[in-house]
Amino acid sequence: VAAALDALLAAGTRRFQFSGNGEVFTHPDALRLMDRVKRRGAYVLANTNGTLLDRPVADALIAMGFDDLRVTTMAGTADVYARTHAGARPDLFQRLRENLRYLRERKAALKARRPRLSVATVIIAPNAEDLLNTARFAAEVGACQAIFRLFDDVGDPGLAPIAPAPGQADGVLRQLREAAAYLDARGVRHNVSNALDAFGREQNLDTTALYRVIPCYYGWLSMRVDVLGEVYFCCRCG
Repeated sequence: VAAALDALLAAGTRRFQFSGNGEVFTHPDALRLMDRVKRRGAYVLANTNGTLLDRPVADALIAMGFDDLRVTTMAGTADVYARTHAGARPDLFQRLRENLRYLRERKAALKARRPRLSVATVIIAPNAEDLLNTARFAAEVGACQAIFRLFDDVGDPGLAPIAPAPGQADGVLRQLREAAAYLDARGVRHNVSNALDAFGREQNLDTTALYRVIPCYYGWLSMRVDVLGEVYFCCRCG
């Protein structure tokens, strides 16, 4: 991985996203690899569930000037967190909250602006009634942005039941609007307008037809390298 990072840096890559099919901070060398990139002046973002962002990790990220943490919580309360994280211990949400509070407090104490924090949630049936609480949680932990994404079952009938039920649609729309007003009042950026637009068009959105008009340029802008060294030029071409 270190050799791949060095090669990409030498080739001119200046934006790196540490992510994967799991929690990035379980990698024993995650901080060392992130620091390797930051020392070369590159921008770095990590997708994480936030539960491993303890005090030493938060301190290290602040010290290296890490840019952006995108924490997917899927919930704004402990009860909903338990429903959206099968097998999670009851205290895990509290640990997440404490980790993010500490990050906010240390940044304030050190007058550090980074890492910036975004709180993200994917709207599914178990959290469809918790979206306003998610917005409140984002503001509480000092997030600069709240991200709401629609769930895509990718045509898998086994995943279809996870999507919000038709009877939840009105509640989702109402809570998204309330969340937008709440976040606006506290100066927290969000993508609610996009989420509302996508939610309203979900049944009629045909991306295949879209790409017949506007080609997909994703492969020219980004690529994914997995832990086995395989390279993918699309997030869905695995």
